[in-house]
Amino acid sequence: MKSMINKSRVFIVIFLFSMIIGSPFVIKQVIAKKVQEIQSSKEIAEIDNNENSNDNIETVENKEEENKTSNSKKIDIKFEKVDKSYFDDALFIGDSRTEGISEYGGLDNATFFADTGSNIYDIYDTSVSVNNKNVKIEQLLSTNKYGKIYVMMGINELGYNLDRTAKKYEEFINFIKGKQKNSIIYIEANLHVTKAKSESDKTFNNQRINKYNEKIRKFSDNKNIFYLDINEYFDDEEHNLNAKYTHDNIHVYAKYYKEWTNWLKEHAIKVN
Repeated sequence: MKSMINKSRVFIVIFLFSMIIGSPFVIKQVIAKKVQEIQSSKEIAEIDNNENSNDNIETVENKEEENKTSNSKKIDIKFEKVDKSYFDDALFIGDSRTEGISEYGGLDNATFFADTGSNIYDIYDTSVSVNNKNVKIEQLLSTNKYGKIYVMMGINELGYNLDRTAKKYEEFINFIKGKQKNSIIYIEANLHVTKAKSESDKTFNNQRINKYNEKIRKFSDNKNIFYLDINEYFDDEEHNLNAKYTHDNIHVYAKYYKEWTNWLKEHAIKVN
C-alpha cells in the first residue's frame, strides 16, 4: 500500500513538473493564436474603415460638386425620341444584359460587343464575334466609326474594390474617347437585382450597385458623355428590380428587352 502511495506521489510530481515546464509553450501558443485573431480582426476593421473613410470623402466631394453646380449654369439635358435608324451607327459594349438587348431588343442594325461574364478588367483581351468575325475592342474601335457608343459594365465586377473598378472604368471611357473622338458616349447604369437577391447576397446587392453607379455617373459631362439609368423603368416602389420582370433575380425576361430598347429610343441625344 505504501509503495502504491509513493508511486502516486511520484506520478503527481512528474505531472506537475511537466505542466510547469510545458505551460510556457502552451501559453505562448494560446497567446500567439489570440494575437493572430486580433490582427486579422484589425485588418478587416482597417479595410472597413478605409472604405467608410473613402465614402465620407466622396460624400464631401459630392456635396462640393453639388454646390459648384448650383452656383454655376446648369446644363439642361434634352433627351429626344428617335426611331430605330438612330442606332445604325451605334455600338453597344457590355456583358450579359447587353447581350440580351442584342438578342431580343430588335436592334439588328446596331453593332454589339457583348459577352457574358465580360468585365472592365479583361475588356481589352476579350474577343467577341462581330459580323461573324472574332475581334477585340481596340480593333473594332480602330477600324470603324460610331456615332453613339453605349457602355454597360459593372455587375460582374461587384466583388472587386469599387474605387479601383471605377478607375478602370474611367480609363476605358477615356480609351473610347481617344479612338472615337466625335461619338456620343452613353454610360448606362447597372441594372438592379431583386429585393430577394439583394438581401441575401453580400456582394451582388443594390447597395453596392448604387455605390458603383454613382461612381461611374461622375464621368458624364453632359456634353459628349451622358448617363442613362434604366432602373427608373424596371424598379419596383422600393428601388429594386421588380420581380415580375425577371426569371433569375438578375436579368429581365427576353420579352422585356424590347421595352428596354423603346426606353433607349426615348432617351437619345442628337448632336447637330
